[in-house]
Amino acid sequence: MIYLYDNKRKKIGVLENSHNTKINETINTVWGMSFEMPINDKKNKLIQPFGYARYTEEGELYRIMPQTFESDDKGHIIYEAEHVLAMLIDKVLFGFHQVGGRGYYTDQVIRYILSKQNDWILDRCDFRRQFEYGFEQESLLSALFSVPKP
Repeated sequence: MIYLYDNKRKKIGVLENSHNTKINETINTVWGMSFEMPINDKKNKLIQPFGYARYTEEGELYRIMPQTFESDDKGHIIYEAEHVLAMLIDKVLFGFHQVGGRGYYTDQVIRYILSKQNDWILDRCDFRRQFEYGFEQESLLSALFSVPKP
């Protein structure tokens, strides 16, 4: 079953007839999910571009992509979704940003990056390093993925 949520992340339905769900959880990439629905299922109208879905009620949240609705020759619609972490691709650090260094720790660097958007916050950081970073014209996701590299 797939659980659906609207843009405000309020649960709007459960897709009991969903099947062939595939989840791609490759390390250091944005995860993906795909699932199929019968083309004549009335709940297809609940599935909206940029709406949200979960494979389990407490599982990871995915954003349904608009250009990936396609039907197969068996009478099913195939939906593609990307992990909500990909929302950080939508925001860019314009110009040059230099952050970190002596007295400025990893959690502060991550909070600086996340301060450029409104969807994500850092709860806890298990690293306490003092590396300096430079970002120029990078998406927030790219900047965030570069933090653990040193």
